[in-house]
Formats: sequence, C-alpha cells, structure tokens
Amino acid sequence: MGLLGGTLLLPSPAEASRTITVEGRLFYNDLRNIGHFDYRRTMSGAVGQQVGFSAGATNYLGAWYVVADFYEVDTVPNSILHPNCHSQTLLGSRTINYRGEYSFTATIDDDNCNADGNVYPDIAVKFRLRFCNASSRCYSVEDGNNDTYELWHSAASPSNPAEMSIGTRVLADAAFEAAPYDVNAMAANHYAGLVEATDIWHVQEGVPFYYSDFGEVFIEFPSASFTSAKTTGNSRMHFPMPAQWPAGGYHEFGHILHARAWEGTTGSCGNCPGGVYDRNGDPDWNGTEQEYDHTALLEGWASFVGVATQYYPDGCGSSWSDNTSQRICSADPTEYPQTSAYVTHPNAGKSYPRNVAKMLCAWTDEINDNDPNMAGYGDIFHATLYSTWSNMENLWDWANNAAGLHACDYVDYYLNERKSVANVGAAAHDDYVEWITNLIYNAGISCGYPAPSGT
Repeated sequence: MGLLGGTLLLPSPAEASRTITVEGRLFYNDLRNIGHFDYRRTMSGAVGQQVGFSAGATNYLGAWYVVADFYEVDTVPNSILHPNCHSQTLLGSRTINYRGEYSFTATIDDDNCNADGNVYPDIAVKFRLRFCNASSRCYSVEDGNNDTYELWHSAASPSNPAEMSIGTRVLADAAFEAAPYDVNAMAANHYAGLVEATDIWHVQEGVPFYYSDFGEVFIEFPSASFTSAKTTGNSRMHFPMPAQWPAGGYHEFGHILHARAWEGTTGSCGNCPGGVYDRNGDPDWNGTEQEYDHTALLEGWASFVGVATQYYPDGCGSSWSDNTSQRICSADPTEYPQTSAYVTHPNAGKSYPRNVAKMLCAWTDEINDNDPNMAGYGDIFHATLYSTWSNMENLWDWANNAAGLHACDYVDYYLNERKSVANVGAAAHDDYVEWITNLIYNAGISCGYPAPSGT
C-alpha cells in the first residue's frame, strides 16, 4: 500500500505472484586469426568457423560466457512519495550458452510502483564481459579506465525497457557492439580468447585458478600503457589498440598461469645484466635469439601455453613437433637457426625460447617426432597439460624459489624429484631419464645429460 496526496492507494486486485520469462540470443563478430571458433554456433546454428578480418567481414558467433543481468525498471524515481519505485532493481543473471541463448524466469509480484502506470514490471537486460565463479574461474575485459565492458539490449534498456506480461517475452537477436567493428566488438573478441583459455586449462584440464590467492584475471583493452601485448603481475594482461583487429592467441595467458603457479611471481632472472630482456643490449626478446636462461623459460613457457591452447586437444600442432617447420636454435652464432647439423652447444639450447617451447610441446604431445640430425631416437614421451603445469608449479618450491630458474631446472625437478629413484624405483627412473634425454636433445637442449645413442 502507499499514500499519495492524502488518498489511500490499495493494492491491485491481482496481488498474487506471477511468472515472467525473458529469452533471447546474443552474438559477437569474431574475426580473430586464432581461436576455438568451433566451440560456438553461428546465428543459423552451424558450427563456428574462422573468418579473418577484412572490410565488411562478419562472423557472428554465440557470445559464450558473456553474462546477462536482468533488471526491473521503474520510470518514476524513488522518493518519499514513491517508496516502491526504483530506477533499476537487479532480478538475477544468466550466463549465455555457446549458441548465444539466454533465458531468465522470475516469479514476481505485479509492478508495485503504481505511479508508473504499469501493471507488470518493465525489464531491461545488460550484457557484460565478466564471468566470475570463485570455485572455478573469474575473468573480465576492462577498458583503460578499469571499467568492465557492458552494453544494454537496445530493446530492453533503462531508456527503452521491455514491457512485460505474464508468460514469455522473446527479445530480438543482439550483438555485443554499439556499432559494427567498434571497440566493444573488439573487446568481445579478447573476451572470447579468455573464455577459451580458462575453459581449457581450468575446467577441462583442472588446473587450479587460485582465486582466493590472486583474485580475478583481467584483460585491459585498449591499454595505453604498452605498445605491444604485455602481462603485469599475476592478474592483468594489457592489449593496445590493434592496427585492424585483435589477432587472437593465448601467449599472455601463459604468463598468468606461470605467475599463479609460482605464488604470484614469474621469478627473478638472477645475474642478468641490463634486465630480464636485455641480453647483449637487446631490450626485446625473440624466440630464435639467445636470451638469458630464465627469460627463455619465461617466454618459452608462455609460447608453449599459447600453441597448446590454440591446438587443444591435439598437442601443439604438427609444425611445432617438426624441426623443419619450427627449426631449433643453436648457441653457435655461425650455425643458427639450426638447419641440418647437430646443435653445436646443446647445453646453451635452453637459452632460446623456441627450444624451450618445443621441449614443452614435446612433453605433452602424442606425436613421436624424431629429427634424424639430432642425437637419440626423438620424442616418444607424453604427459597431460595438467602434469606439465604441475611440474612448473612444484619446481618453484623444490628449488626454494631460487633466482634464475630455467628449462633444465624444470627437467631436473622432474627426473631427480618427481621421478627420482626414491619415488619410482631405479628401473622406472632410468626409463624416464632415457625418454626425457631423447626428448630434450630433439629440442636442441642437453641439460648436461650425455647425448643419447642412435638417431
């Protein structure tokens, strides 16, 4: 009940609770070069495919894991005279599925903001690039002011609410963009990659997200802080405005996984004159340039996560297991990138991010690759992504958080701790040493182990 101008307002005769349902579909224009497009469906229901960016290109896919918030909207503001009126009241939220579909049902009373003249509530729907479930994963895309990207449905907004009645209201299809190819559409492409990466590593592979330790993961876009993609800390990835369109990829997410595995840090480089990326006066890193050993692990790991996520569940793709397509690098400046002969200084092979990434890819893939130019019979070993990540996490504690950790420390932890004689027995330990030695030599790394026999 309410009192207005000395007149007693009685409740509507239809005082009982009612059920209303709001349904619709949301899509986004996915024009990335890299992504799991088949995880989603097109507007016609077909399996998603990759469509590269070009003028006028469209590839509208279901806005998987975008969250829809549903509000009751009153056009009369709250006041002493209208205590039951509120501009927006959150009724609930739903996560959009891979087809772009959402459906929200609420059991509510008749609109009790009598002053707005509505019998049933008006509804507004807001879409946001943020999903958060503390027990599994929590992530979002923010703009340069740290505001989450949000858009109202054009036919269900505070200024143009959807007038409801008992039953179901189906809203028109919508896209996450205020205008075609705008910054909102680009942000949705970044969000799609974050959805895929977190789904693969934290849901399908079961790697802990560590929300209680580190909180939410953010993409900042467009970031004015850096001119190229960059990860800072254990939670924030920065992407500047692209020349045309976000290319996609998961390299920066690899740094997030690394930092969260190592208690929030990617470690210290140790004795690295000039800084972690400044070997020989070069301030940038490159997969085929010799870097500090720690830098090679840091960027090699991120590159591995990038390609392993891209080709999931099929390892890192055939090119990364093939030393012809992705050539290993030698520490001899007269012979790198390596093309045919044995790596001249294999113990320095750990200084090349590409070699480290190839080692980790071989660690997980099921391809029995063997470069006949390298000692040994190649890679016949296979572990899961979870196991490979677990090695990375446990290396940190095993090495007592030492500075300058590198790829051979990763190998040593696995062989001398996880698969040590004490843990698996002498015979099994010897098998692991043989398999891993062949694997790392095939990637141009020796870690001080004698060259395996055979080719």
